Amino acid sequence: MGKKLNKVIMVIFLLCTIWLFADSPSPLILIHGLNGAPSDMNALETEVSSVYQFTNSLKVGYISNARIGDIATAVANQIETVCNKQAVVITHSMGGLVARQYMLNKQTSSAVKALITIGTPHTGTGLATTTNWANFISADIAAMILPPLLDCQPEKQAIVKFVSSPIQQFSQSIVEFAHKFFNFSDFSISCNWSVSLSDLVGALYSNAVYNNPCIEDMALGSSFISHLNSSTLPATGIEGKSIYYGSIYGTKNDLFTLLQELLGENGAVVSPLLGVIGSCYAGWGAYYVATGGWWNWVRTLNGLAYIAGGAIIFPPIQSNVYNQLLVGSLESDAVVPVGSQKLPRGVVPSGAQYIEPLPAPDANHLEETRPTEQVKSNLYYILERAQVPKK
Repeated sequence: MGKKLNKVIMVIFLLCTIWLFADSPSPLILIHGLNGAPSDMNALETEVSSVYQFTNSLKVGYISNARIGDIATAVANQIETVCNKQAVVITHSMGGLVARQYMLNKQTSSAVKALITIGTPHTGTGLATTTNWANFISADIAAMILPPLLDCQPEKQAIVKFVSSPIQQFSQSIVEFAHKFFNFSDFSISCNWSVSLSDLVGALYSNAVYNNPCIEDMALGSSFISHLNSSTLPATGIEGKSIYYGSIYGTKNDLFTLLQELLGENGAVVSPLLGVIGSCYAGWGAYYVATGGWWNWVRTLNGLAYIAGGAIIFPPIQSNVYNQLLVGSLESDAVVPVGSQKLPRGVVPSGAQYIEPLPAPDANHLEETRPTEQVKSNLYYILERAQVPKK
């Protein structure tokens, strides 16, 4: 009887010990990205809250019209009004940079138990870099405008008349895309065939500027990014508990899927428009080459220029040109390079818990907040590692 009682007492003691030392539920904080809104994080909030326990949740809101450091200060005021213990912080895109700056400002008094960044440009993105925009648009100008500018054949006006409208439509869609994400100033691919290519590129470089300081902060090599990645994040938070750091990176880099999701019908027509222009240039170039020959080498060169331009404009190639020249890498979520989405290991101190970055091949930048199945799976893994209690 005595032995049985001792066993019962031991079991009760062990259960009490587990209960006392098990992590109690934490608050949940969600921070949206550039030019977004708290509602952008609704699906992520619903997903994790259906599986894990949280004391309460807060979707932080801010206006993307200031330096990220100033935004972080405003975000801190929101967090501290509702949170007096370390919270699970899930961020998307620029929201991850805001959270990192908040944590650097607060150090061990930060209210963070786990920081999860999704699609965050930790080392910047070419989309926030004016020279990348200029390089991308210059490549398209060269592909679309240079062949007709060089064309000195009598049939020139036929191809010019046919492609002028599709080129203007494509230009308008790219401008709308730039405004949606980055408040870019107006620019366009001109169909004024009498101007020189150098004039067009020069106008682009002088006019392609951002109207928002927080976008400048996200540019490749910006002083903000350099400072952020040379500063060590805190190892513990306000309760003295170790902080977990995890990041999720999307790898679905197709430009035209992103445009269709972002712009709707205006985005859906971009790929067909480029297909029309590219096919016309390829066919027109082949016609010039076939009727030129060695005896009319100028006509042949004009034809080769059309063929080269058509190849660059062709949608699958154009998506690669976009990622390489504008985003900054062929491997991206169509907005942020894969390498940049990975939280740098060097900013996490030894006393904290660094979780290796996790890929989401089924997600582009917009789809990361839906979230896709792979994003969900990665979130669950990080939350398990951070010992967030399940329901």
